[in-house]
Amino acid sequence: MADFSSKYNFLQHGNSKIGILGFGYIGSNVYKYLSSLSDCNFKILIITEENLKLIETETFDYFINCAGNSGDFRSNILFTVESNISLHLYLVKHLKIRKTFLTLSSTRVYGFIDNKSVAFNEYSTSVSNHLNLDYIYDGSKMMVESILANYAKNLKYNVKVVRLSNVYGKFNQLDDTTLIKKIIKNKLNNTRFSININKNSTKDYIYIDNAIEGIILTLFCPEKFEIYNIAFGESYSVNDISKMLDFQIDFDDTNMKELHSRIDITKSQTKLGFFPKINFQSGLNKIITNTE
Repeated sequence: MADFSSKYNFLQHGNSKIGILGFGYIGSNVYKYLSSLSDCNFKILIITEENLKLIETETFDYFINCAGNSGDFRSNILFTVESNISLHLYLVKHLKIRKTFLTLSSTRVYGFIDNKSVAFNEYSTSVSNHLNLDYIYDGSKMMVESILANYAKNLKYNVKVVRLSNVYGKFNQLDDTTLIKKIIKNKLNNTRFSININKNSTKDYIYIDNAIEGIILTLFCPEKFEIYNIAFGESYSVNDISKMLDFQIDFDDTNMKELHSRIDITKSQTKLGFFPKINFQSGLNKIITNTE
């Protein structure tokens, strides 16, 4: 990962105690980056389900909630609600923080639209059907955002929400839990497969290094409460991915509507100085050539 610490003067936050809840894909990469900033001397405490009660005894300068599930939320409905809502209520009740609490949300809260030119900014609203299975994830994320936005004034610390788009790269394993992992796995195995999606539907993808940069920049910004889109700002279809990888994918998209999710990162660029450097083609090449 590129070192952007000097550019953003992270040294002013040196010697801080940072808690990271969840040591999965995002949490482990946040930890790796913060640990690499040796000049800052951060004291980092990893919180998992096994030592969750430490939250009630420790005091943190900064706390990052990376816990939850994403790719398997449809098959883990109750866990999804617990990790998105119940866990946050527990954290708000028990966390002792001097400066900032940051939690991860998702650009999925904007839903999808048939107009390719529309870009969702942080003030866009979703028109999702609340009886749809996907709303279990999207709706619980929106509920947490609402709780934090309206309760932040009662807290002594700052609160930040990062809406992440589809993060890829440096995967621990390639499986079928997300679309991009499934495509790359089959590309590397040279195995054709069929997918039930409109080949021209698009969504945003952000490389893991860029995502971690956006999270850290958001963590150290000074506002009382704020939401930031951390995405690349460009959207791609599965058909685009097929061409980029020179890999044929069979599409079973009869009667599948073409839908789009384009994310506006103007606010993150203007207020955070967030400019993701690794575009989608370059990120895919890094994975395929194993040069990450």
